[in-house]
Amino acid sequence: MQTHEDLNRMKLLEILQHATSCVEEINALDQLRKILRPEDDLSGEDDFEHQWLSIAADSLGDEGPFNPFPAHTPDSWFSSQSNLDRFTCYLFERRYSWPEGSKGHLVPLLYTVSTESDAVLKSRLNNLLDEFLRWYLCQDVCQPLLKSLTVAVTHACDMPVVRNQTMIHIMEWLQLHASHHSFHEHLTDVQTLILRGVCDVWSLVRNTSVTRLGRIASNLTLLELESLFSELAKVWSS
Repeated sequence: MQTHEDLNRMKLLEILQHATSCVEEINALDQLRKILRPEDDLSGEDDFEHQWLSIAADSLGDEGPFNPFPAHTPDSWFSSQSNLDRFTCYLFERRYSWPEGSKGHLVPLLYTVSTESDAVLKSRLNNLLDEFLRWYLCQDVCQPLLKSLTVAVTHACDMPVVRNQTMIHIMEWLQLHASHHSFHEHLTDVQTLILRGVCDVWSLVRNTSVTRLGRIASNLTLLELESLFSELAKVWSS
């Protein structure tokens, strides 16, 4: 039986996937943001300071990105794999499909930024989307997220920019967590996802994956490296 929270999440997903204006999406993302981090009901000055500290923390780099919603994980907050997949696909398509025109599955927003208010709306929407993408980067490697990111890559089959940016995110996420136990625990699924990028139909996506592979491989054991390159050899020889 679905709870009130489940219904609220599904309602927000429906709004995000069928919104016809930036304002509608911004309001929905703001609502989701406040649910995930209710202490953000602060003054505008405090909120601005929090965003500045978040950006500064990301720039330092050594300890990974700043987690904007540390009390929740995407896979636990969305009650089903299908809802997680829907939100993941939405995030990557909306954030990176601006150059794709009408190729995407979402309602196109702001083909051209013709006024100052358009620019402000686009910037606000992108900043919110980036915050949720940073939330994904901070997560341990787990099967629900691996599945969801695989769905996002497939979802962008006719959107090369979105597909490439999705693989960049995936490879950076795997690199950030390559020394963690969770990465090695799910190595078979990790390997499958990496192979998707390395063998992608788009050369841009292949190059993105190959150039980042070394940073991940440096954290693998000898046996894990042998397994990965054995699978690569099978693909390239077929």
